[in-house]
Amino acid sequence: MNTRERSVLCLIAVLVMVLLVGCGGNSSDSGTQQNESTPTASQDVNKEPTATSTPTLTPTPTPEPIRDLGGITVVLGDSYSNNPPDNPTGARTDAGKQAQKERMETYHFTFEKSGLISYGDLNKGGRAILAIQDNKPVSDIYTVEPAFLSNLFDLENGVFYACDVSTLEEFDLSNEKWDQSAIEHVTIGNTVYGFATGSFHPSYSYVVFVNTDLLDKILGEGATDQLFDWQRNGEWTWDKMKEVSLKCLAESKKATGQQVFGVAAENYTFHRAAMASDGQSFVTKDVQNRLTSNLDNPRLTAVFEWVAGMNKDNAILNGKEYNEWGMQKAAFMQGKAAMYVGQYYSFSEFAYSMPDAHLAMLIFPKAPDAEKYTVYYDPAVLVIPNCEATKSRMSDIAFAYDVYSDPIPEETNNQYEGAVNTIESTFGGRSAQETVAILFESEVFVDPDELLGISAYGSDTLGKIQNEIVWNTRKPADAIEAGREEVTALIDKFNSLFAK
Repeated sequence: MNTRERSVLCLIAVLVMVLLVGCGGNSSDSGTQQNESTPTASQDVNKEPTATSTPTLTPTPTPEPIRDLGGITVVLGDSYSNNPPDNPTGARTDAGKQAQKERMETYHFTFEKSGLISYGDLNKGGRAILAIQDNKPVSDIYTVEPAFLSNLFDLENGVFYACDVSTLEEFDLSNEKWDQSAIEHVTIGNTVYGFATGSFHPSYSYVVFVNTDLLDKILGEGATDQLFDWQRNGEWTWDKMKEVSLKCLAESKKATGQQVFGVAAENYTFHRAAMASDGQSFVTKDVQNRLTSNLDNPRLTAVFEWVAGMNKDNAILNGKEYNEWGMQKAAFMQGKAAMYVGQYYSFSEFAYSMPDAHLAMLIFPKAPDAEKYTVYYDPAVLVIPNCEATKSRMSDIAFAYDVYSDPIPEETNNQYEGAVNTIESTFGGRSAQETVAILFESEVFVDPDELLGISAYGSDTLGKIQNEIVWNTRKPADAIEAGREEVTALIDKFNSLFAK
């Protein structure tokens, strides 16, 4: 091969190398600046190649379908509402009304409150009870005041007229919107036959109204403040009430020229107040929420012994001329007694009927050895009538009520503040600032006797015991014993109705 041929071959080789280098270089289509498989001087040649991760897509949750109630109307019947209300108490704010309207539109239902149940309709044989028997309830939900609870149970025939709501998925009864005291009250065994929203308010709690002008005139300036001091310090007891009452009776003629009793109260009211102040009743509940007798509890006997002593020693206004209902209250208004035991809601009547008097309000005193005050609570409960007309649509009724009754964020319902403002505008002073606070801080007592109807006014059981104690025909222990057979029989019938 000659020199020319060698030169040609060398030139060809060089050209081939150039072409090869050009093909292995950067490519404008690749979008990369360097071949990642070839490490540079700054890279670790022993480094394992990094795996490329594939992004995980989070599935969008499918919203639960909105429950459509099909345009049903759910009616809550009570004895005091009109639809629309003429003069609503605690009327909703505009925001509240709008929120409830939107809820009803969303779930396609209408909720109404209407005064379909007149006083007495829930008596045994009353119109509202008979309507359940005829499968034509007067409303989808009944409002039942405590005095009528026992009429929901036909113990003789083993029938109860309220549906068990314990298994309803629509009701989460542990939610804070529910009134737990009311729900516990109507829980028998595993059965929950009623429900209620809200919380404690002392409307029906037993209190002591004081004519401060009269008491201070008899016992000296500051006598009423002394009662408030005892109350504030936890020293306002049964014994203190008796002490003040007897002193008032002894010194009244000298101070006023007439005899003034320390305390006036209807027999029924005073017994119920005394029992509630120590959390006592004829029946109670065991750990399984079954009714059981409380007749052997020495604290129950002690309640009646104190009441008997108050009557025997004239520490309470007595006499057959005051035995008619309302006569004790009238005597207080007429200045024949310096204190009156009644229920909280009576404050408005006294403020209206005694406009010139200076009045005060105290909690009912506690037993001498009690750790704290106990306040009577009387919540109304709602029930779904136990008949086919409502049972077949009970789930929808419950859902509608649950949605309708949910709290409105824009609204507040502070029971305590409302009570303070109300009493401040009537009695003022320490009644509003101290007594109301103590009422809300006290132990709450809901009376299980109401389930059997033996605490109701006119009840044979309680009535016999009261009269025998008041008129001293039997000792308290003997009077209680006389009611044992009837109470025991009622308990047995009641528990058998809820046996599961």
